Amino acid sequence: MDQIFPFLLALNPGELESIHLRTIRPAERDQILRIFETEQFKQAKHVQLRMHLDEDDLLKFRHLKSFKCSLDSEKLVDIQRVREIISNFEQFESCELIHHYLEDEFLLRSIGEALGEEIPFGPLKTITHRYQIRESNEYLEFKIEDEKYYYCTIKITKTR
Repeated sequence: MDQIFPFLLALNPGELESIHLRTIRPAERDQILRIFETEQFKQAKHVQLRMHLDEDDLLKFRHLKSFKCSLDSEKLVDIQRVREIISNFEQFESCELIHHYLEDEFLLRSIGEALGEEIPFGPLKTITHRYQIRESNEYLEFKIEDEKYYYCTIKITKTR
């Protein structure tokens, strides 16, 4: 990360449309937060980060058209808050969030229930949720999939 930061700053803001960063150590979180403050990040349209973020970090993504990241696996994510945050993004088109299981081996069900979906009894692989954005004819479509390796993906797309 020490080498990435000066390289990123050398690129012209506004010309850099996509940023894809992979961190290895959790200690690098402070450096990622510094990257959020750069003009290069603020003017990007698409971001992919391979690190764990929390709900508050998503507020920094307000200007993005698309993004992909992992959510903090140390705590259960407030999916209603995530939905509310993303529903206010004007440029938003789509995102993919990865959430690893904690002690909740029924994470897919927990997320679905938190979104207000009726969850059928029995095995469950996917939940779809549609949310109308306030004062708009647009929707957020959530597709939440249980993955084999103790995580789920939450794909969110804005539609009309």
